[in-house]
Amino acid sequence: MKYLKKYQIFESDTNYGIYDWFEDIKSSQWGRSNNNLSESSLRLNTEHFIGEGYWQKITSLVDKMFNSLSKVDIETVNDRMYDVYDEIPSAKDKYSVLCIAYGNYENHDKPNKNKYNGLISVMNVNEESKLRIVKHILIDIISPTLNIGSYPNTMLRRSDEQYYVTDKKWNCVNFDIDNYGFKDGDEFPGDERRSVTIYSYDIKNKKAYSVDKVLDMYKPAISINIGGYNNSHLTGKMNLRKLESDIDEALLSILPELDYEEVVFDMARFDRMYDDDTDVNDYSFKILLNF
Repeated sequence: MKYLKKYQIFESDTNYGIYDWFEDIKSSQWGRSNNNLSESSLRLNTEHFIGEGYWQKITSLVDKMFNSLSKVDIETVNDRMYDVYDEIPSAKDKYSVLCIAYGNYENHDKPNKNKYNGLISVMNVNEESKLRIVKHILIDIISPTLNIGSYPNTMLRRSDEQYYVTDKKWNCVNFDIDNYGFKDGDEFPGDERRSVTIYSYDIKNKKAYSVDKVLDMYKPAISINIGGYNNSHLTGKMNLRKLESDIDEALLSILPELDYEEVVFDMARFDRMYDDDTDVNDYSFKILLNF
């Protein structure tokens, strides 16, 4: 296989493209201010780069999720978990938080237990938190349309039209990998160690993408964590069988007060192939809420 010639790009007089917007949104997530990230500019650029009507669709989704979260008394949930916490080492972190669960669009058709691999905590149900979630969603929508290939990857949008989205054809909502000219076996310059090779699964992955799939991968939830994420092995062990039995007992008083879809347990519960009479350092589960 031979290298393809690099495309000549960025000849347009327009000086703000979808990659620029993407980087601005990412920077703002780290607290850096930018005039391109005011709510009005976000709306304008969403309509331009993603598709007409999608600012309303995204913000309505976030409003519905936050309305669901606002109905949860998280302190009551935490109180109901005290009987569980009393049975485990006191040094362990224990907390219940409101959050938004999300996952990659590739998991769209998987069951809930395999669907959501990320959580965004929502400490305050307010407009600032809503905007933070909107930006997270925008990043998730834009990102798959920018690059292709495993690490290292290569730029996907290689013409002015694609970069600046000069036609609706190049909107995220109309994304079609066949329009970008990539084929199985194409090679591009990568980093100093290796080139970028496009494989059939890279193209298949892009074919599975859609904006609406990305939006479907967000859901309001309650996350309950016992043990924490750092140094949980230093704070003592918990018997898995006893712990899950205590959690089930607590859920009997928690779930009737929630409008929920499903409880998703970690540690491969119900599918595990090992004896649950064993010790663990940490445990977490989430309650997916209806909205």
